[in-house]
Parts: sequence; C-alpha cells; structure tokens
Amino acid sequence: DENGFQFAKRSLQKLFPGVAVFFSGVNDYGVADEAIRHPIRGVFEKKQISENIELFNEIKSKGASIIIVGDASVTYEAIKSEINDQLLLHPEITAIYIESNKINQLLGTLKERDEKYLFLTTVGGIKDPTGRPLTLQQIITAIATATDAAIISMEDAYLFDGVLGGYVTSGVAQGQAAARLAKRFIK
Repeated sequence: DENGFQFAKRSLQKLFPGVAVFFSGVNDYGVADEAIRHPIRGVFEKKQISENIELFNEIKSKGASIIIVGDASVTYEAIKSEINDQLLLHPEITAIYIESNKINQLLGTLKERDEKYLFLTTVGGIKDPTGRPLTLQQIITAIATATDAAIISMEDAYLFDGVLGGYVTSGVAQGQAAARLAKRFIK
C-alpha cells in the first residue's frame, strides 16, 4: 500500500535503476502525480466509503454513532481522510475513531465503548504486546470478541466470523489488475 509505494519511490531506483515497479492497493490518489515521474505504475484501491455509510444509515437507529477502527498506519490515515470527507455529507452520524497498532491498547479502548456499529478500515498493522504482527483472523476475532457492535468491513480479507459484511474491496481483483499491467509492460 502507501508504505510500499513510498519505499519504491525512495529506494528501488537506487537499488535497481530502470526497473519498473507495479503496486496494488494504494489508497492515496495524490501519489499518482509522483508515480508518473518514476517507473512506478499500479492499481489504486477505491474504498466503498459512501456505500458503507449508506448501508449504515439503512441499518442504524436514529442518532446512532459509529466506531471506526484502524491500525494507525499511513494507509489508515488515507482512509480516515476519505471517511471524514464523506461524513461531512452526513452530519447526523457521529464517528468515534479508535486507532492503534497495539492490540491491547485497541481492545482496551474498544471495551470501554457501547456503540452498536463498528467500521473496520485497515487493521493489518496491528501487533501483539511483544511487537509481533498478528494475523488478520487473530485481529478480527479479538475485535469481534471485545465488542457487541455490528462490524462492517471495507475489505473482503476481513470477512471472518463476527463480521456482518459491507461493501468490500477485493485484494485478489486488485492483484490481478496489477499483474495485467505488468504483463502488458513486459510485452
């Protein structure tokens, strides 16, 4: 995602001059202008934020608020910015952001909340108390166990037990699209 793009822009041309780089899943469309100046191309990820907000409006009770959970990564910040832009169109929704890359901190804060709805943004950067990365299933299971909220996902990779669903992006489809770009480049 964003971190991989920044690494490619900063380091790969020094390490492997002239080698093309293809990315998949970058959320920040602002990097398109940067990419064009380098041999970096790829597939941007379009989160279905407005569709998920509409879904939330369909299932929520009046005046409900929503918890938005993320791993505090660069990718999370890009998604959070998009969510904030969309929420400007929905003043009836109150958003509570819980962001951390430490599972204990995230779960502790989450357990103190009683909102009935929760959006997952990006959680792949969450680590255990020793600093080891957790699997998506471990993260989602811990979140689902810590709350009674209905969990709405924006990623198909997050559809584990305890997740209601949502309008999701497909990492597989993004990877296939990036592979097609690379294949065309090689030809």
